[in-house]
Amino acid sequence: MKQFFFAISMLFLLLACKTATTTQEAPPEGISLSGEYRSLKGVQTSASCYCFELAELVSARGAVTIICFEGEDEMPENCQKIKVWGEYTTKTRDEDPNSPCPAGEMRFFSVQQYECY
Repeated sequence: MKQFFFAISMLFLLLACKTATTTQEAPPEGISLSGEYRSLKGVQTSASCYCFELAELVSARGAVTIICFEGEDEMPENCQKIKVWGEYTTKTRDEDPNSPCPAGEMRFFSVQQYECY
């Protein structure tokens, strides 16, 4: 009789564990990158000619990627590590005698969403 109750108890326990579900938020679409975050806000670089709100993302392997916060309300200020979602973009600048920026082309990562950690 004890074995019968034990078997029934185990069956209910297994069914309870099997039917339990967890919901997770779907990850954003696009490419994701993560690493150390270095803001370049207010720093004049050649990349400033292509994007105003920009930063560097340094991967665990040391690769540096220029990231641009186009369309974002604000880029993060106090973020040591960051994960970004978006896509790579190439911008071309034409010769403009009224601009200090030279003509050229630059490829960078356009951030659509980010998360500091």
